[in-house]
Amino acid sequence: NFFRQDGDHPDAIQFWNSNTSVSTHDITVSENVFIRGDGGPIQGIFITAQITKLPYLNVKVTDNLMAGTMYHGITVMGANGALIDGNIVVGAADMNSRITVDNSTNVTLTDIKAPQYVLGSTVEFDAQSNNGKLATPTDGGVSLLQEWYASHGGLTATVADLISIDYSASTPD
Repeated sequence: NFFRQDGDHPDAIQFWNSNTSVSTHDITVSENVFIRGDGGPIQGIFITAQITKLPYLNVKVTDNLMAGTMYHGITVMGANGALIDGNIVVGAADMNSRITVDNSTNVTLTDIKAPQYVLGSTVEFDAQSNNGKLATPTDGGVSLLQEWYASHGGLTATVADLISIDYSASTPD
């Protein structure tokens, strides 16, 4: 659960390249799960190059489940060599979500399930296959979570298992 406070910038995972002088490379974002639960929506995986002359190189976004995210369920903009494979993205009744790819070259987009795709005109694809549309779940993504766990060696968990830890009392060392 994510409950926004004033000043929060709600991203599950975010990369940006401002204040850099070389391209960031060999990025892997794999096997992450976000389930909205009772909290508010957040962005999912957001990888965007603000400095367009320094694209991200060799980006892999694979096998993630983003359920209940905002518009940027998975966004990759400004990459050269991007593999986006095996991901599931869905929104919630009050917020749609999508896969967005733009301003990128050598992109492979395969085995994706999402309600919407925004594929910019400045994308050069190496491959696109086995991508499908997915409706907004009526159970908050619980059935998708169960399917995701079953496809990962039969692990079992519920949304309650994932949100049962109270971090509010913890303090950094």
